[in-house]
Amino acid sequence: LDDAFKTLLRVDTNQWPSLIFPRSWGRVQRGDFYCQPLQRFGGNNCVVVCNIPGDIHFRYIALAQHAHSVLPDGRRVLKHCIVIVDSEENARNREAEGPQKDVQWAFDGGEFSSFTEVDENTIHVEYEPWAECLSEAHGRELYIDWIRFAVRLEEYVSPVRLLQG
Repeated sequence: LDDAFKTLLRVDTNQWPSLIFPRSWGRVQRGDFYCQPLQRFGGNNCVVVCNIPGDIHFRYIALAQHAHSVLPDGRRVLKHCIVIVDSEENARNREAEGPQKDVQWAFDGGEFSSFTEVDENTIHVEYEPWAECLSEAHGRELYIDWIRFAVRLEEYVSPVRLLQG
């Protein structure tokens, strides 16, 4: 788990899939995508606002949490979760600003990943993304991104000795 965790920390965050847009739509690849922390709490937790620019800017507010824990049997677990959230106050703020033709807010989506130590040489990985999709084509492309990420994730954490003939 230590080696896998160190490897995951080195993975460029640009390689992680967007919560709501597939790379094939070209929005994330422009490099303009950004998330700004609004509030930090409890060490590894924060609320962020994210913007994906384009003719229409897609935005969302999300809660991101990172946790390390130990199961009763001594096995270690690393968890990461980011969930798109909304609140009554945010809804009131959007209403007060009035309609913005060039901004669309996302209200549903997220991802959960968990890395659980099975034994000295094995970890169990869970990766569960979800999102509200604008169309069937959008859903298909996003699903493909998620699968590609899971495959890359396995490649990142697989020991090199297993890949040598």
